[in-house]
Amino acid sequence: MTSTKDRTARWHRNWDKKSRTYDKQMGLFDRHLFGNSRTWACTKATGNVLEVAVGTGLNLPAYPNDIALTGIDWSEAMIDIARSRATELRRTVTLEQADAQRLPFSVRSETSHLTPSYSHSGSARYPTTGPLPK
Repeated sequence: MTSTKDRTARWHRNWDKKSRTYDKQMGLFDRHLFGNSRTWACTKATGNVLEVAVGTGLNLPAYPNDIALTGIDWSEAMIDIARSRATELRRTVTLEQADAQRLPFSVRSETSHLTPSYSHSGSARYPTTGPLPK
């Protein structure tokens, strides 16, 4: 039987590898399935926002400028692309490699969180409903 540690390492490798083609793949989904759902969801964000499964940061341009945004993802390669995107957009955002079920920081009760149901091509890595751990 595969240990949890081995499974986790395999997930990390899988998403690091997918980071190279993720934007192209999501572009197809956005055009044919999701439409303007990114813009719709992100423009509603206010205050402190935690985006779980931020991926390559495709949502970054859609957020209002007056929010405090933190994004987490399992994949360091995805986070690296998101950091580059944030720099290009001149957007201040905290981006960290982290597991949503074991956050390396506390989440204030007034923090909104966005977890797109289509995160990472529908993987079940992160729950899309329910409270985040404190």
